[in-house]
Amino acid sequence: MKRLGMVLGLALAMLAAGTTAARAQCSLQPSDPNWGIATVFRLQAPPAVGGTIAASQFTINVVDCGARPTLNVNQTTGLQNAITFACNQVTAAGDSGRPTVYIPPGSYSFTTLTIPCSGITLKGGGPANGGATSSGAVLCSSAAASATMLTVGTAARPATKVVVEDILFSGFCGGFPQGIDITCNRCQFNRVGVTGYSVFGYRFLGAASNGSGGFSSLTECEIQNGQANSFAVVVVTQGGGTGGPDGNTIQDCYINTGVGGWINDSTVAGATALRSSQHFIGNRFNGVNAGNIVAIVGAGDLDRYTQNRFENTGAGGIAINVTNTVNSDNPAIFLGNLWACGPALCSWTDNSTNRALRIGETMGPTTTPQPPGLQQTCQSASATVSGAGSPVNLKSCTIQANTVAASSQFLHVRVWGTDANNVNAKTVSVTFGGVTLITITLTTSAVDQWQCDLMIAFRTTGSAAQSVGGECSGNATGTVATPASSSPSLNFTTSNTLAVSVTQVAAGDVTQDGMLVAVCGTMGAGC
Repeated sequence: MKRLGMVLGLALAMLAAGTTAARAQCSLQPSDPNWGIATVFRLQAPPAVGGTIAASQFTINVVDCGARPTLNVNQTTGLQNAITFACNQVTAAGDSGRPTVYIPPGSYSFTTLTIPCSGITLKGGGPANGGATSSGAVLCSSAAASATMLTVGTAARPATKVVVEDILFSGFCGGFPQGIDITCNRCQFNRVGVTGYSVFGYRFLGAASNGSGGFSSLTECEIQNGQANSFAVVVVTQGGGTGGPDGNTIQDCYINTGVGGWINDSTVAGATALRSSQHFIGNRFNGVNAGNIVAIVGAGDLDRYTQNRFENTGAGGIAINVTNTVNSDNPAIFLGNLWACGPALCSWTDNSTNRALRIGETMGPTTTPQPPGLQQTCQSASATVSGAGSPVNLKSCTIQANTVAASSQFLHVRVWGTDANNVNAKTVSVTFGGVTLITITLTTSAVDQWQCDLMIAFRTTGSAAQSVGGECSGNATGTVATPASSSPSLNFTTSNTLAVSVTQVAAGDVTQDGMLVAVCGTMGAGC
């Protein structure tokens, strides 16, 4: 009886765990995650299958191909067998949709995996994230730093319409290998995490011009724990005239790495000026670093950054280094991003061309306070009534050093208000660093609604002749005033106060209703 119990226990153990020999042959099953799981653990009996079903309607469970959720034994063979088996499934009718490869929840030791075909879905069971633990499918690589955890398509054989979702790829079981390499058209990565990586978390290769890469998306991804000199997202423009992957979208992702950088838009040797666009929308970039985190580096032409948050929560800052070359391509556009720079501030460079267009950006604190593009630096719509004395200042705005620092940049200044209906003489002037740029004499014995509209343009560094244009006007008698000089000596490399100053007889003679100062670049539409 005792012997019978031992035999029965052994049989149940083998049934539950399965043997490699019993599961080594992959099997094609209907799209039901119960398939591939030992009978005693199935939620229900597998359904009967009849009639003709396309390959894409089937599921391959990696358990049926020999894989087991364990970190004690390398599971690469079983995992790769499942992918290869799915790639080989094409119906006689030419259906390009392949079966879904399903990875049940659990942690699997592996080295590297490759998806060499198109039309396949690699799906993990349950939620997966980029943290230290996950309740879903976790693939933990034991590979060296020079290896790549997952390769989707190659230059010789790019992939199309591959879907990967609900899986965490971790490099913590080895030497922190590289993340996910993508040479793919119209591929989707949904809720796919990468953690503990070298060089890159995700890297986009190929080129849209020859159909080897582009129009893929990362959605709700998590990229964490990059190693030194790595970047969370890398986009590579190819050599020769092929250009690079185009139209890729990275959206609603959480990137948390402070050792390496966040975005590297790079090129390989021999690449031409042919560029392609990438889109970063609604992502959270976070890191803790006592030095500068490199937020963006490399070519920026055509790239779009919309409503992202960039933050260094350590003692350091953030460095943005984009390269918008002078060519026919549109420059990088930054729209509504939030830059929480950290105690060491933000620094901004644009390859001396300053072509990037920035609209509605919130950046602070920063060593280059107002990057080029339409950027409101001072605005006030509340009324300021003149106090006693003459002259006396009304509204003012501090223009930090190097706010405008290139020939394509200028300040657009708009100020407006009214005067009192009395016989007192009154003037309104706009000054910059104590230098009077323009003065208008207001009409007496009437309510004169006045306004000034000026552009103060950068010509050179240091205290030197800059460029001023515009006018002030009053509506009572149609008075118009022009700048005192079109080229006054101003210094943009130091901090200056832009102010509205009035002369008057009594307090309350002049009211300033508003002020708007915008920092504009060549592409600053609306400036």
